[in-house]
Amino acid sequence: MCFLKTNVFFLLTCAIVVWVACSISLITVGQTADADPVSRLLEEYGKFSTSGLSDSERIARYKEWRQMLTMVVRANPASESKRDALREVVRISNALGDSDQSLQLLEELLDDESISLWERYELQMQHAAILRMGLLADTIQSGETCERVIASYIKANDLIDQLLRDTSGIPARIVLDKDGSRHVIPPFDRLSEQKIINFARSGQVLLVFSDSKNLSLSSANYFRQAREKLIAWGTPRANLQNTDIDLEYLASKEALAAAYAGDMQNTEKALMFLDTLKNKRWATSFYVDDIAHRAFLDKGKNPREFLIKWIEQNEDDERTCILISRITDSFFNERPTGYLDLALPYLESLVDGKYAEPLMKIDGTGISQGNSGNYAMALSNIVEVHKTNENYDKAILYNNRLLEMFPNYGGLTASARIDASILATRKETKDFGLMIDRSIANPWTPVKVMRVVTFMIGTILCMCILYLMYRKYMKK
Repeated sequence: MCFLKTNVFFLLTCAIVVWVACSISLITVGQTADADPVSRLLEEYGKFSTSGLSDSERIARYKEWRQMLTMVVRANPASESKRDALREVVRISNALGDSDQSLQLLEELLDDESISLWERYELQMQHAAILRMGLLADTIQSGETCERVIASYIKANDLIDQLLRDTSGIPARIVLDKDGSRHVIPPFDRLSEQKIINFARSGQVLLVFSDSKNLSLSSANYFRQAREKLIAWGTPRANLQNTDIDLEYLASKEALAAAYAGDMQNTEKALMFLDTLKNKRWATSFYVDDIAHRAFLDKGKNPREFLIKWIEQNEDDERTCILISRITDSFFNERPTGYLDLALPYLESLVDGKYAEPLMKIDGTGISQGNSGNYAMALSNIVEVHKTNENYDKAILYNNRLLEMFPNYGGLTASARIDASILATRKETKDFGLMIDRSIANPWTPVKVMRVVTFMIGTILCMCILYLMYRKYMKK
């Protein structure tokens, strides 16, 4: 009985001690939370909802929260929740489109030497992305340059190199493939692919803002590095595919950037690599045509030599006909009569030769509806060449085909109808002129000889008749 009482007393004593300890712990935690206004404000912000608010009201409330969080962080710089609060302010600034504010706070966070390598990497990637998007969207107002964007991506890649030495503790990434299936990317793969993406993003920024030869060469170099690393890496993983960064994209942009810089040798190398790829989204000639427009025509240069060289040295694809069309356009843009003669063989290959069918296939509904298309322009151009050369028979032939195939092509059809009348008149005039010219150049044609003989015979007969009538008269 005494033993039982002792055990009961012991259990009661333990329970009291545990209760007192828990109470003290809860009081301490509560005091700590109460003593940290940053944590308390973050907790309140977590409960904030924009449900039922209009857009203007929602924006106003987010601005209020951004101001309150910033003020409480500045008033409590030693708070353990400072970084969490600043990152929330960065998110709010991004949502409000305030890139300058976001970048300023991110740089403040990056200056903190106590943060982990992984957190520094995440902040640096966010910094680079905001710089890039702000620069492309022209929302950064503090005079940022593309060089600063590149510097931010270089720092991110340096951090990736450090993280790749030890990927333990780095979370894997779960992404959705284009078919909707979930795909897990291990940490090493995730970082390696992000490095390739960073090279591509750097190339993109320089390509958009390439106002000098050096920037264009740097852009081509970044795209080439990304392409070479992707080749060494092997089959693209999900995040690369989801960003549309693949070998086709990288090679085409590398070729364009090199062309901007006037480095046609590396332009052709990138295009030739592109030509070897299977299952491309676009034929290689599509990218060649893009370069002809953006690196030549948009800069007031003639792409004819570049296009002719590419066609002569490479096999045709389904869009080579477009390149032929661009070559004929280049002759017409320079316009001397002799140049139109040089365009004629290319035009004949487009309207009646091996490129006619591919060209009409590309035009598609323009042909079926008779209201648009490259084939119509080729017909119009070949009519112009034959009209200039006074070959009216062929000009009329192609002009009739143009009217028959494209009765609804607006100004082009109206011009062809006018040409029909002009060509018919000129043909008649030319035929009549030729007849006169031939008679002058060769007066003793068989017809004229027959006329002369007939005239002489008639004259003799008339004289004989007159003589016989005279003799008859004299006898009387």
